[in-house]
Amino acid sequence: MATSRQPVPVLLAYDIDPSWEQADLESVLDELRDMWRSLEQAGHTVVPVPVGATGVRDALAPFEPDRFVVLNWIESLPGVRHGDVIAAAELEEAGYTYTGPAPQTIALSWDKPRVKRVLERAGVATPRWRLCSTPDDVSGWDRFPAIVKPAYEHCSIGVTRLAVACSADELTERVGFVLGELRQPALVEE
Repeated sequence: MATSRQPVPVLLAYDIDPSWEQADLESVLDELRDMWRSLEQAGHTVVPVPVGATGVRDALAPFEPDRFVVLNWIESLPGVRHGDVIAAAELEEAGYTYTGPAPQTIALSWDKPRVKRVLERAGVATPRWRLCSTPDDVSGWDRFPAIVKPAYEHCSIGVTRLAVACSADELTERVGFVLGELRQPALVEE
């Protein structure tokens, strides 16, 4: 016997950073509207909830945790380092059922060298890599093209076309950029 599912009221929690360029803002809002429409077409009531720097607690205060599912589309809290971790922790602490990883998993994703070690211990193949705390740490690297990422950032922060090094000189230059501009070690991967 088939059971029918009741539509679930959804809080579509998202962040908008005032520092975003207009094109990025419009892209995010277009994706937000598409998600909203899709959920409504599936029969769900959707309440969009912008979450600012004050966090999830303030934004979701009017909504009882046991009555809603939160689609957690919060990638940051404007001006708050590790805001994505804080947002997920606040969702958990308040008792919401939400989409996405637990705060501990998000926090781990900020530490790329640790993630690489966890994957390697679990037998998961990853590209060859090296952590560079000085430009001299690239000495002997011979796999090109190589990609240079900040070691302790989330998502693709610091990763542009310039992050791809096709020679030892480009690699040294990009590692120097990450060390100087982003003020952290660089993760180099083949």
